[in-house]
Amino acid sequence: MVAVGGSALLPLGAKAQTAAAIGFRPTPAIAVKAPAQAFLVAMAWAGRRLVAAGEEGIIIISDDDGASWTQAQVPVSDTLTTVIFQDEAKGWAAGHSGVILGTRDGGKSWYLALDGLQVNQLMLAAAAAPQNVGFASAALALAAPRARIFDAAGADKPFLDLLLLPNGELFAMGAYRMMVLSQDGGRSWVDWSLHVSDHLSDDLYASAVSGGTIYLAGSAGKVFSSTDGAASFNPLPFPQAVSIFGLLAPVPNLLIAFGVAGNCFRSTDGGQSWAQIALGTQDNLTCGLMMGPDLLIASESGQIFRSQDGGQTFAPLSGVPPMPIFSMVQAADGGLILAGDTGIGRVPARAMTRQS
Repeated sequence: MVAVGGSALLPLGAKAQTAAAIGFRPTPAIAVKAPAQAFLVAMAWAGRRLVAAGEEGIIIISDDDGASWTQAQVPVSDTLTTVIFQDEAKGWAAGHSGVILGTRDGGKSWYLALDGLQVNQLMLAAAAAPQNVGFASAALALAAPRARIFDAAGADKPFLDLLLLPNGELFAMGAYRMMVLSQDGGRSWVDWSLHVSDHLSDDLYASAVSGGTIYLAGSAGKVFSSTDGAASFNPLPFPQAVSIFGLLAPVPNLLIAFGVAGNCFRSTDGGQSWAQIALGTQDNLTCGLMMGPDLLIASESGQIFRSQDGGQTFAPLSGVPPMPIFSMVQAADGGLILAGDTGIGRVPARAMTRQS
């Protein structure tokens, strides 16, 4: 997956430039001549405005359903992997170097809300007060050495997903179980990684909410659920140790998990048991979309698979442009707008009305 990059843990005692030594000094994103052709990883609607983010800190916006695009002002040049909006004005983006950005004007301009060096300090503080976790998380045993490893490595790990709960709580999660929480719209943050009961610090790629349950999914077939408002995330059984890049949760207890090498699984009991779904591809499955009753899953080879029976079966969609797809949203005309390494693409509305 492009979002992960090459981040790696360093051994204890490794030399690193810490926040106290140099702070975090980002370089603003450079202006590009063709914003709609940039390498894009994530998209989200901000009211009627579409916002896409990607490589080198590039964020672009469209006010005409993706027909034309302009580049936003962004204070970092780190690759951005995820973007989310609370309303038409307020939103966040996150990505490499542990950066989280905020916007108050619908994505026209962005400010730095958190960086990876600050994340490390939050992690050290959490490891020093494990009693605050409040349950017997498997992550507690290695909390202190893990926090020291992160601190020694510096700001080298990416956030891979953002989750906004109805109560306004904002979570960012990513590589090696990195996870933070803000309860005040991104003004302040606390480490939340110890609330995920995983002593191996697997990557967290995706999240979903359904029926009062919060789900997380990541590498090595790790899927977690929380029924107590994110106070604790406990592991669910999963049939294979494969990386899960996305989750769809259309109705309570129904989950579709998809990821590496075409692997796709379906659960009808909230993740307690799973059945494998054959999509007919071995390409990585990169993103999903719930579009009315339809469930869509895209691949990095430019395929889109659609289910019209709650995820029991999927069929390839016609009319998809030949491009790797990392994010997709529904267009105003009922078609799809896609984002990938060649920029913006579209699936016409007529392709969505035909049975595949």
